[in-house]
Amino acid sequence: MVDVSPCEYHTPTVTREQVKNAEKRDDFPPAIEIGGRIYEARVRKRLSLAALGRCVGKSRTTVERWEFGVNRPPQDRYESLASALDVSIDWLIWGRGPGPTRNPHAAKLESSPVLPAMYVEDRAEFEARENPHDFQLIPYLRDPAAAGSGRVMAEDCAGYVAIDRAVAPRPEVLRCVRILGNSMSPILPEGSIVAVDTSRRNPSELNGRIVCARCDLDEVVIKRLRIGPHCLILISENPDQDTHAPRTIHPAQDEQPIIGRVVWAWVDLR
Repeated sequence: MVDVSPCEYHTPTVTREQVKNAEKRDDFPPAIEIGGRIYEARVRKRLSLAALGRCVGKSRTTVERWEFGVNRPPQDRYESLASALDVSIDWLIWGRGPGPTRNPHAAKLESSPVLPAMYVEDRAEFEARENPHDFQLIPYLRDPAAAGSGRVMAEDCAGYVAIDRAVAPRPEVLRCVRILGNSMSPILPEGSIVAVDTSRRNPSELNGRIVCARCDLDEVVIKRLRIGPHCLILISENPDQDTHAPRTIHPAQDEQPIIGRVVWAWVDLR
């Protein structure tokens, strides 16, 4: 993503008081739907998480949590969000009214209310049907452990995930895998597909980030990384920490326990 500044502001169509009143209604959209529209508009605007955060006076992490549906934006941020993303507040909340410029292939994409992508089995057929300049084809692996090798063998690849080029500027270092289990819910529910940047493997640069890591010889997990005094700690997002207890890795046991950083997610809400 490119940091774009300064932010341009436009007149909102919904007032803060109207948002406040609407939030009290039973039909107010869930956080994950609003987050999906924030993500879509941010990608179309070519804004990074940090750049959008500066526009609305919030941190990169806060914007990320809005997009994943962990939290809804506070009432006093819808106006600045809509202005920075060049959309109406009506569209941002309810999906109606002026929204971001749509990709001409958007109607063909497999349904996902959060992130634009689609699963591709036959690369040649896809490239003959679609405009390859709009998408990057990222290998989708049967086994996430295969992502750690830095290369993809034919037997490792179950297909491809077609991702908007704005989201994947370096496709050669990305590998996609599916989330199994609900240890990372609600941010990454079971069935979600994530893209792992295999060039980002230095733990000291990934503290607090979601990573793909090798715990044991045969187990690869998606967790949030924390650096302890003598070990690496892998933490689940699920509030039930008794069931999804933190895992520890002692680097001496594995010279490369981190396979890569999770940089993109296709959240399955079905």
